[in-house]
Amino acid sequence: MQDLQPILELGEMVLDGRPAEELLDACAAWEAGRDSGDFQPFDRLCDALSLEACELLCVAAVLSRRERGLTAMRATELSACYRRLGGRRRHILAGLFADAGGRAVLHPVVTDFLDGNPPRLGAGMRMDFCPDAPVYHSHDLLDSLDAMLAGYLKDGAPFPLALVVRGTAGSGRKFLLSRAARSAGLCMLILEERALSADSVGDIPLLSALYGAIPCFDGESAFRRFLAVMREPVPFVFVAAKGELPPTDIAGYTAHSFEVQSMSGEEQYAALRDLCEGFPLYDPAREAVGETRLEFGRLLRYARRLRLLDAAGMLVKEAAGARTLLRQCMGHSQPAGTRALTGRAGMADLVLAPRQRAQFADLCGYAGTRDRVMREWNFRSKLPYGRGMSVLFYGPPGTGKTLAATVMANELGLPLMRVDLSQVISKYIGETQKNIGAVFDGAAGADCILFFDEADALFARRSEAGDSQDKYSNAEIAYLLQRTEEYDGICILATNLLQNFDEAFRRRIGYMLHFPLPDETLRAGLWRGIFPAEAPVGELDIPFLAARLELSGAGIKNCAVGAAHMAALEGGSIEMIHILRAARDEYAKQGRTPDPQVLRRLGE
Repeated sequence: MQDLQPILELGEMVLDGRPAEELLDACAAWEAGRDSGDFQPFDRLCDALSLEACELLCVAAVLSRRERGLTAMRATELSACYRRLGGRRRHILAGLFADAGGRAVLHPVVTDFLDGNPPRLGAGMRMDFCPDAPVYHSHDLLDSLDAMLAGYLKDGAPFPLALVVRGTAGSGRKFLLSRAARSAGLCMLILEERALSADSVGDIPLLSALYGAIPCFDGESAFRRFLAVMREPVPFVFVAAKGELPPTDIAGYTAHSFEVQSMSGEEQYAALRDLCEGFPLYDPAREAVGETRLEFGRLLRYARRLRLLDAAGMLVKEAAGARTLLRQCMGHSQPAGTRALTGRAGMADLVLAPRQRAQFADLCGYAGTRDRVMREWNFRSKLPYGRGMSVLFYGPPGTGKTLAATVMANELGLPLMRVDLSQVISKYIGETQKNIGAVFDGAAGADCILFFDEADALFARRSEAGDSQDKYSNAEIAYLLQRTEEYDGICILATNLLQNFDEAFRRRIGYMLHFPLPDETLRAGLWRGIFPAEAPVGELDIPFLAARLELSGAGIKNCAVGAAHMAALEGGSIEMIHILRAARDEYAKQGRTPDPQVLRRLGE
């Protein structure tokens, strides 16, 4: 702890009312006598805040009264003393001292610093001292951050600088910034977007200056809240942003923006291998990565959950459990304007003709190789946009398009989010584009499959602009085409009316899969698989049902459910008579007449 006796003596001179000239001379003598190479707390305070003699003397006076156990000076008395000594920078005085009932006391951050204690941090603040942990991705970005920060500090921080790193939650934005701070010999003060209070914001300049902490605003709104109340800029700040900030100037700050890239499959695998060391059964297979966006934060959450379950004796000792646990730790969010479409259907539940089944299996496989093609084989260098995967399922109603989307989501381990047209389409000009943008913006960070059911309602053909309504409608379709092409994720569209689709969109579709009405062979398979194992089913004539009931998969499902209700009402098992009655009702709904053989068996 620094010997404060010379400082206290200066303070006593101030309190005794010595002339300003004498006080300033004594302060200059103290300045000349101190060892500039011996960085003691009070010396560091003076240097870090560039205190002038009048400000130093005010601090000395307040310290002297504290050491003598006297009541703190009145704030008005301190201001008068400051003016008498020739002080002009009132914001410095306000930052150094806190007003306690009209009396001036040293700010708690200053007191903690002089006493050699860690700072008392306000709401939404925490100090981050970066551990010596390996970096698995964004090495080029980290090198750029290090070089820019080193050059900036070498030039003496000539202007306010904001280094902005953009990316999704869990992508490693704050970790990379913390590594850059550590390379510069500094630490980082993380400022949470939601919890940061107005009082905490006022402490940022002192914490930054005294503790060598670079303020890191976790979110754009936290940074803007600071800009709104700051008296003068902190020399340089970090911003971990999710969206885009202006690239050049933000309230006096020169901003330079970087973007965190998603981890490649190899990087994901390397991180999982190290994080899951000691859990060989839970080292997921190489094909488990690259199928989905596994940001480092999610991988870290997975490893922590793994060790917690192991310590509690609740770890499932199966390799499949690794993938299940990994998906539970994904932390998926739901984009605006969508609804989650859930279901446990798998490949075995999807009845398709051999050709369509092979095409569908290929689609699922292609989705799992996107990372290898785009990153490892560097196809992204040839594709400035359109790196996502767009799939169109088309065919008559009830042929399994929605079921196929559910199966694909389950095979890839991704949530399926159906776009709610009622929340997207608006009668007000410009609102539809705004809603479409919100859907795609939310999906970009949610790592999900976007599913447009009845997609022809949105992707309709553009028409000649005969009036203003046509013009705005065409603008909405053009914007939708643009956002679909720019989307980097998986987008599935389903339609019964392919002819209604805009030709420009068909060109942008990566894959198209036709779902025809099932033939007799497929209908037989559908009838055999439609009844759960728990359902009491009697003797059914499957060949007759397949041959005489020309129904889609949805029609067969309706017949099975209707027959089950009839059987339950009668208290017996599901028999042919129940199915034939349900089929007759299904045909009536469609305005069709059943096969005469069906009516004959019904006695009609």
